[in-house]
Amino acid sequence: MALVTVQRSPSVSSSPPSSEYGSSVYSLEEEEQKNRSLSEYYFAVKGFGVLLPKNECQLGRGRRSGSAPPDIQIHLQAMLHLLCQGDTLHMAVRLESQHMGRVRYLAVVGRVGRQDTEEDILLGVDFTGERPSTGLVVPVLADTRISLNGDGGFSVCTAGRKHIFKPISVQAMW
Repeated sequence: MALVTVQRSPSVSSSPPSSEYGSSVYSLEEEEQKNRSLSEYYFAVKGFGVLLPKNECQLGRGRRSGSAPPDIQIHLQAMLHLLCQGDTLHMAVRLESQHMGRVRYLAVVGRVGRQDTEEDILLGVDFTGERPSTGLVVPVLADTRISLNGDGGFSVCTAGRKHIFKPISVQAMW
């Protein structure tokens, strides 16, 4: 169990403005504030990561309890690189995989859409080595149903399709 910090890469549009001579016009304090805003904090345990709200991150800063599983921080970082700038990775859970050498995650990703409404998707992310790829995108719509299976998995039904997932640790999700 650990508090994991991952850095979001700054976009080209968020680079500091330059003066006539090419030096940055941001002060050191402003630069630190910008770097903090690019950091996201996750609680990680047994292949599961959940985004912590910014106000909780400031309270727990510098505090660690145990250590994160070795791949979770690398995988969370790589998943963030798959997302667009305005997207938020709310939660990721590692899934059982039928293929050796492949690590799979189900991630809940959200963004503020039109008319300030929250838009969410379920994103299936596969890792072969350290490179992530998107294997599944399921929009969370008003008719989406989620049901628990007896074997520790769950199914998501939406838009006439049924997707079945089995986390490696059900305890981590609850």
